[in-house]
Amino acid sequence: MASRHTLRSLPGHLAFLLAILTATAISVTAVFSFFYEGWGQSVTTAAAYLAPPVLLVGICVVAVHRPRAGGLVQGPGWNWRQADGTYPSWSMLATYGVSPAGLKPNTGPSDPDAGDGSMERTGLCGYLSEDGTSLLPEATSAWRLPTADEVVRSLTRGGTSAGCTWDGRSPHATCERPPDKETPLWAPDQAPIYYLTSDRAGADHALGVNYTGGITAHRTVSASEGVGYRCVKAPK
Repeated sequence: MASRHTLRSLPGHLAFLLAILTATAISVTAVFSFFYEGWGQSVTTAAAYLAPPVLLVGICVVAVHRPRAGGLVQGPGWNWRQADGTYPSWSMLATYGVSPAGLKPNTGPSDPDAGDGSMERTGLCGYLSEDGTSLLPEATSAWRLPTADEVVRSLTRGGTSAGCTWDGRSPHATCERPPDKETPLWAPDQAPIYYLTSDRAGADHALGVNYTGGITAHRTVSASEGVGYRCVKAPK
């Protein structure tokens, strides 16, 4: 699995290396040209020499911090980017099936429609088709959001179980081996590092598990690119 991920990410690494080399070459050339030809001239002349390398370096910095800035196609299972650039919160997932079915805006600090048990009754996962490839207008209840304990026990290292367990109280699971962000549970090339779970942590929070086995309470109305979800179903 690790080798497949390495091969899949190789073009991106090569492209980034090429961008770094290009930016370095242009920056060095621009600085030398400015020193020998533009020194002491107007600000406009200086900008003509120095603006291109500054722009290229800026693009490289953005690429490091947001490596998937151009990726707009994401679907249920990792995280679901909306048309306005936002991501669904726990409350939005929990109230998906409230008529009419669909993601709805958060209603406030504590969403009154996302009470205990709502994730089971009206959660988005319950509206997935049997094969998990599409959302349906009526619930199939074939899929559900996993518990924190289930996510913890699914963590892996090198394609095998990391042997993680959780006592239900500690902020971190106990693992035989340090788990990693790898397939099939995680998408190593996508942003989420936490998965939301069906477990509540008070009225306004739900538990999330990260790929290292950390367990954190997330506000039910908060959402970000780094907090995703996975739906599960019982094996046949």
